[in-house]
Amino acid sequence: MVAQSRISGVISPNNFIAGTQTARIKQALAVLKEHGGGTLELGIDTVTVPNTSTWTITESIILPSDTTLFLNHSKLKLADGVFDTIIRNEGIIVDESNPNGLARELRHNRNIKIIGSGISSAFVEGPDVPFAAPHPVSGGEPIPWIGDFYGWRTVSILLANCDEYEIGGFSMSKTTCWAISQEHGCENMYIHDIAFNTTVKNGDGIDFRKGCRNGRVENITGACADDVVACTALLGRNTYPQGNYVFPIQVGGNADNAFGNNIDNIQIKNINASSKCHVIICLAAGGAKVQNISASNIEDNMTLSAVNIVAVYTGYGESAKMGDISNIHMKRIFSNNSTVALKINTPLLDSTFEHIEQRKTGGAAYEITPPYDAQMVNVQIKI
Repeated sequence: MVAQSRISGVISPNNFIAGTQTARIKQALAVLKEHGGGTLELGIDTVTVPNTSTWTITESIILPSDTTLFLNHSKLKLADGVFDTIIRNEGIIVDESNPNGLARELRHNRNIKIIGSGISSAFVEGPDVPFAAPHPVSGGEPIPWIGDFYGWRTVSILLANCDEYEIGGFSMSKTTCWAISQEHGCENMYIHDIAFNTTVKNGDGIDFRKGCRNGRVENITGACADDVVACTALLGRNTYPQGNYVFPIQVGGNADNAFGNNIDNIQIKNINASSKCHVIICLAAGGAKVQNISASNIEDNMTLSAVNIVAVYTGYGESAKMGDISNIHMKRIFSNNSTVALKINTPLLDSTFEHIEQRKTGGAAYEITPPYDAQMVNVQIKI
């Protein structure tokens, strides 16, 4: 039932007076889609008694093209025991015969925005109690399905084959794996002004996967249990289970496809965050490429002790060859709590690293692991 108020370019679930918060959000999105797009505003829920600024969902919010999700001094939270993304784009068409497996199709979306009123007033939060069940392969007692072994539904915000989108202006916590991941045709993205607090295994902040290009990331703070910003292009098989990976962590899979296998032209700046692993990584394997990555003003805030501030490396499959990682240009790398500020563990081409400042007593500014110290072509490192 629709409340007696005019539907315009901005709609709230408060326009709908019947159903759960999840049902009312879905009704609002359906109206926006019918009218060609607009803004879904999550502010104070004036229908629920007592009124609340927390919107607890029992399934993922699915955003169509030309839609803005605006968290206006509110929290979007995944309910306890739900195994799903918090937000994903509509073009990810789930295979109902294998709902945790590879998407049946990745249709194109554009002009999606996930925006908050600021990191101190807008929040995206995972469940207090993650989904638990017996292991899908080995059975046994119920265990939490968290981390990348359990696939793409553990990702909080997931976009695939999406163009011209923006994400920013909020804090993220209680993730069940990566906070934000994008893959397979995602391009022209702007990700900014996000504070992370992740504690789970594989608790990355922002992940660019194969097929991503032409993006900007800036003004990222907080602490991640894993990498803060990761550019990871891996090619491999699409058979699951695969080792410990029960379900695919990339909804579009790892195999070669028309969306492309490379990560290209990502600009990163003003990262003041810490990690248990790395603050920024560039990683390629299997013939996929990571190229034209620039970063500046990267500093750990000492909340956690990272292994490295920046890592450029290969692994997780067939090792990268010369030219697979190239044109990596980074400057103003500041280590407060990492033993090695910059670690290179891969063949590397046409790259520069400038103004590396190691502030930890006994720490090193950079390290190139043999035999890769003999596999640097046109690479300059300046302290």
